[in-house]
Amino acid sequence: MAVGVKCPSCGLMQMSGPTCKSCGRPLGGPSPRPSPLQSPQQELARFRGVQMENQDPEEKPKGIKSAVNALWASLAVGLVKALLDFAHISAMAPAAFIIIVWITTIAFIAFLIAKISAGRNWARIVLLILFALGILPALYTMFAEFGRAPVMGALSLLQMGMQVYALVFLFTQPGSVWFRKAKLAQNDAFYPRGQL
Repeated sequence: MAVGVKCPSCGLMQMSGPTCKSCGRPLGGPSPRPSPLQSPQQELARFRGVQMENQDPEEKPKGIKSAVNALWASLAVGLVKALLDFAHISAMAPAAFIIIVWITTIAFIAFLIAKISAGRNWARIVLLILFALGILPALYTMFAEFGRAPVMGALSLLQMGMQVYALVFLFTQPGSVWFRKAKLAQNDAFYPRGQL
């Protein structure tokens, strides 16, 4: 006779099994049958690395928190810079077009930062690709700004510095390891181990 079990974390009633189908937390029910390939511990160690043992997937490393804060600050500096330089920019294109581009860009970057903060690996990769594609044009623009308005050049340099700072924390340990663990936790929520 099958007996229902209530998850201690999210409260979902479900059939007994090793993990909750909703949140992925252990239920304390019967243990899954051992795999003939690799044990779950070996599989996790291969993906997560040695440093991740006993680390909660929701526990965000300080470096990731600093990176996310630096990205938000970079976005704010970019907005201030754009407002200060609006007269120069509006001479190149209609003001309505510029405002639409700004709003779209700010919304997209804010979305990426929020997803990075939530542990979405794809978001940090998209940010890296955008940074790599934009570095040469940004350097050209920054040097032009230093010649035209040194304050704008300094703000661009500050903005670029914060972005580099954030990317270093996002792609080095323990940040990179946290993203891998978060990705595994997200996958486990959709496809619990031993329950196909």
